[in-house]
Amino acid sequence: MKRTALIALTVLLAAACGKEIVPDNTVSDGTVTLQAGFVQDETKVNVSDAGALTWKANDQIAVWTSNGSDGKFVTFTLSGGAGQSTASFTGTPDTGYSPSAIAVYPAEAAKSYVGDVLTVNYPDTYNYNEGAENVRMAAWFTDASAGLQFAHLGGMIRFTIGNIPASANSFKLVSSKTVAGDFAIGTSKSAEAAAGESAVTISFPAGSITSGTFNVPVPVGDGFSFTAGLYKDDTAIEKTLRTTTKSIGRTDYLQMKAYNVSDIWYVKPDGTGHGSSWADATSLEKALASAEDGETIKMAAGSYSASSIPELYSDDKLTTPVTTEEWKVFVITSNVTIEGGYAGSSESETPNYTANATIIDGSAGAAHGLAVAAPKAEGKKVSVKGIKITNFTSPSNNNPARTKDNVYLAGSYGSAIVARGTEVEFEQCIITGNTATAGGKCTVYGAGDGAIITFKDCTISGNTADNGAAANAHGTTVNFTGSTTVSGNTAAANLFQTDATGIIVITDNTIISGNEAANIINNTAKGGITTVSGNAEISANTVATVVSNAGTFVLCDNTVIKEHTGVTSIITNDDQLTIDGAEISSNTSNSNLIINKANASIENATITSNSSTNAGINNVSGSLHLTGCSITDNTFTGTSRGGTFFNQATLYIDKCDVSGNSSVGFGSVLYSYKTTETYNYITNSSFTGNTATGTSESTGRYAMYFAGPAKGIIANCTFYNNVEGAPDTTKGQGTIMVNNTCTMYIISSTIVRNTAYDYGGLYYQSSTPIYLYNSLVAGNTATTAHKDTYAAGLSSTARRKCALGWENGTYGRVCFYDDSNAYKYAVPTGESNTLYVYDGTYLGSIKSSTNKTQVIPIKAAESSHNATYNLISYGMTSAQLTALSIDLGQGVWDSSILAYDQAGNSRAGLTTIGAYVGE
Repeated sequence: MKRTALIALTVLLAAACGKEIVPDNTVSDGTVTLQAGFVQDETKVNVSDAGALTWKANDQIAVWTSNGSDGKFVTFTLSGGAGQSTASFTGTPDTGYSPSAIAVYPAEAAKSYVGDVLTVNYPDTYNYNEGAENVRMAAWFTDASAGLQFAHLGGMIRFTIGNIPASANSFKLVSSKTVAGDFAIGTSKSAEAAAGESAVTISFPAGSITSGTFNVPVPVGDGFSFTAGLYKDDTAIEKTLRTTTKSIGRTDYLQMKAYNVSDIWYVKPDGTGHGSSWADATSLEKALASAEDGETIKMAAGSYSASSIPELYSDDKLTTPVTTEEWKVFVITSNVTIEGGYAGSSESETPNYTANATIIDGSAGAAHGLAVAAPKAEGKKVSVKGIKITNFTSPSNNNPARTKDNVYLAGSYGSAIVARGTEVEFEQCIITGNTATAGGKCTVYGAGDGAIITFKDCTISGNTADNGAAANAHGTTVNFTGSTTVSGNTAAANLFQTDATGIIVITDNTIISGNEAANIINNTAKGGITTVSGNAEISANTVATVVSNAGTFVLCDNTVIKEHTGVTSIITNDDQLTIDGAEISSNTSNSNLIINKANASIENATITSNSSTNAGINNVSGSLHLTGCSITDNTFTGTSRGGTFFNQATLYIDKCDVSGNSSVGFGSVLYSYKTTETYNYITNSSFTGNTATGTSESTGRYAMYFAGPAKGIIANCTFYNNVEGAPDTTKGQGTIMVNNTCTMYIISSTIVRNTAYDYGGLYYQSSTPIYLYNSLVAGNTATTAHKDTYAAGLSSTARRKCALGWENGTYGRVCFYDDSNAYKYAVPTGESNTLYVYDGTYLGSIKSSTNKTQVIPIKAAESSHNATYNLISYGMTSAQLTALSIDLGQGVWDSSILAYDQAGNSRAGLTTIGAYVGE
């Protein structure tokens, strides 16, 4: 189809109308040239553009040629006069045929000419700027030599649209009357449809134009009711549509009001319009079907339920449409913003989420509130703001579905939200009253291709699910941030669940409180990650275990787990656990607070005011590191297996304060035992004011108890004011006990002012390999004679420059042991006021520079008692300490820490015994 004169420029040229057309009757080799102009009495076409109706290069007309009763149309092509109102057209009729009766413009419009009836075609499809501009015209003549004078056969409608969406690939006019097809036209020039279509489509490549003018040639008629707008394939882009009623005259050029396509969709619960304004509000389904990346859907207050099943399929070939009513859901396939809270009265209004409650309601039986399947793309996401999603139920038999883009949507998962391969953020939304209890279901389900779901300042409450009442992250990252509240939910299994590729991030003042589940967080497989940070709180939930971790769990950044009662454990770790800068407080466990079966690191944490029936931290297997922690005022009521710690594997404690804890059983602070070797690396820490309330000979024994083939190092540590056996002082035994099969090193440590019924300081059996270096054990209290150290095995143990209380049946002397394992100086029996152990200890208990644990002065055991000696200044040099080579066979030991005291002060140039060297 050739391009001809744009009707937008069409007016009659008055000077040409009265001019006689002089035909060219030259016939050479069958070629005929005709002159063509315009009818004199045609009225001006109604158009605002100024210009003249002129012929264009390559224009063609169809000329009827006859030979007696026989006739046919022959195409004539413009051969002169382009840009003029009179032009010449040249064609080649068949031999014996000559121009007769009628000519049609454009040539392809001519269909037939029978008797006096001309049939002209109006196509139903055009390419943009190719043919749709060609108004239908005809010239009736009796003698071609008089020239051809063309007159309009119908009118033209013009639409100008700006900001065309990138996905649009056609413009369509849909009419109440036939506007395309074959039309019969008599000499009166009025047309009647012979057969045709009520729609005209003008196509163009998607993204090829951002604004366009669409001209549609139409037949004459009264009261055309039509809708015009842009389409993506065969789907209308609702907000581009405009509807009007017009009558079309034979020479009318109706120029519709130009408009720009907005990037905002206006939606109301009862919207039936096209979405271009609140007055023209559309439905949420229609807006979601057409909205494009970056656009906004504004929702007026009210309750929304999907009324139809979107385009979904039950197979990956996309051949079988989904027909089950449960899939009447809102499906999001573009990265749009959806915002509720509008009153729906003014386009300039701002939303108020509280006053204008906007609800997506599943009371009608839909399986999901929102199914988010917009493709994940750099810099793009779906944003949902100010929406309440409620009353949805995911049944066990709801089969999965696939979107038209073949995105898989799990059928029985995600009663409120299912998101697949997408990024979506919910802000100030309420997710409540949804149910997913049949066969491992969840309230929020994320899956596939690294999907990201974020809840910011949201409320997730009152939902019920088998598994994941708050979220089930299957290959998905689910974020809870911005003071989100998760409360009052019930799950048979887990409130939050990840698989081997799932990530859950809980941060930024999020509160998880008052929920009921087997676990609050369950990383079900290695690779799953959960992070709790940013002042988040997990409190007062009814659970068996707060955190069950088979993947990676991180608790950090001022977060707190508190006020749980009757739990089996707060945290059970089977893979990788990290706690840093967090608090675990005021919980009650019927087993342990923390159970570690793999690898755990606890740093700068506060564990306080908890209680459990067994040890607080049970290191079952793997490696447990504690650094910079405060573990205080906890109560452990089990009669065995330790108090604060029960170590069955490898334990590191460094720079910690363990104080004010009470227990019943062996090892109020630590019990290290297994039939195989256990390893203990305890450095730079204070153990003060801990109490074992023993009631029998088998309970209330020892602050630290190393049994079985335990191995360990205690370096730069302080043990002060621990009480073993209270309130029954006839029970309970000393601060540190090392049995026959253990190997222990106690280096640069201070063990003073502890109390027990027996063995107030150290108790070690005769065959125990115990090595004491540069340590002070003195001033402890016991009801029996064994106040500081038990004498058994002293002769066979290694002692290097230690100041120790001596046991000889009656407490009475403190000895300094030199490098030969023999004491060099001693306080004689019966001397009084020679041993001064100041109250206080390092790491939280030191109140002033003079309140240090030390012994001053100690008198020498010489013939003359006039000389005085400060025995704690007779210890090892920094070089001697760091030269100690200790290999326990497992774990990492760095002897460089021995160059410093418990407070981190250098020992260079000093030979001070004990944990603290002073300023």
